[in-house]
Amino acid sequence: VEVGYRTQGELDGWAAKCPVESFERFLVGGNVATHREIEETDKMLDREVGEAFEFAQSSPLPDPNGILNHLYQ
Repeated sequence: VEVGYRTQGELDGWAAKCPVESFERFLVGGNVATHREIEETDKMLDREVGEAFEFAQSSPLPDPNGILNHLYQ
C-alpha cells in the first residue's frame, strides 16, 4: 500500500501490531478457537453488519423536531 508519507517498513510494523490479528493469534494459540471458527465468525459479523447497514439506509430519517426528546429525563 503506497500512502506517500510512510515507509513500507512503518506500515509493516503497525500491521504486525494489529490488535484484531493479535487476539486471533492468542485465541488459536491457546486452543480457544480454530482458524475456521474465526473465519466463520468473521463471515457472520460481516453479514450482520451488512444487514444492519442496509436497514439503516432504507429506514426513514427521524423527525428533526424530536431531536431533543428524552435528552434530559
